[in-house]
Amino acid sequence: MVQVVAGSGDADVTSEAPEATTATRLPAHARSKPLHWIATAAGVGAVVGLVLAVGPAGAVQTGAEPTAGPLARSAAPDAAKAKLPIDCGPLPVHIDQQFSAALPGAGTPVTVVAARCDAGAGSPPDGLYALEAGRTAPIQLLDPAKRFTVRTMAMRGDGSIHATVIGYSSTSVPDCCPDLTETLDWSLGADGAWAAPVVTGNAAQV
Repeated sequence: MVQVVAGSGDADVTSEAPEATTATRLPAHARSKPLHWIATAAGVGAVVGLVLAVGPAGAVQTGAEPTAGPLARSAAPDAAKAKLPIDCGPLPVHIDQQFSAALPGAGTPVTVVAARCDAGAGSPPDGLYALEAGRTAPIQLLDPAKRFTVRTMAMRGDGSIHATVIGYSSTSVPDCCPDLTETLDWSLGADGAWAAPVVTGNAAQV
């Protein structure tokens, strides 16, 4: 079962900034291991979803360059029907954020999804996935095993995906207190595939 809890129907294009934030998630107050999530499933988690958008790759765009464009949710792959590769045991999958866009070039519809196990209490790590029209399986961009929480995500005009995540600088950091903020970018290659994520920003949490 997939529970969609945050997102927007259409993505708006803006040309006034290098990129537009498409969704924001508040920092996790606590993190737990899978067995603990089940034990505390009666608690209440807090998730905030904001309006989603698609932004251009840079401040200057030319009309000759193929760019990603906004797309109504109804015209893109349905995240609620997707089988995301997350092992949640008896718990459902919880979609925190999503947006839809048409990729540059052929205009392939895509839905980008940040999802986690719906543990109730605590905040299990996120996975980030791209659902492309014509593909039977989701493309995993961020593995939940990395223990990141996706705070914001966006798509640039060149089709690349940009996300801000919070996580842990080492395994000794308590689950309750993520101490690292990273900015990750997935570039879209000429073959239509996203490359491995590149860290473009790294800072300690205040």
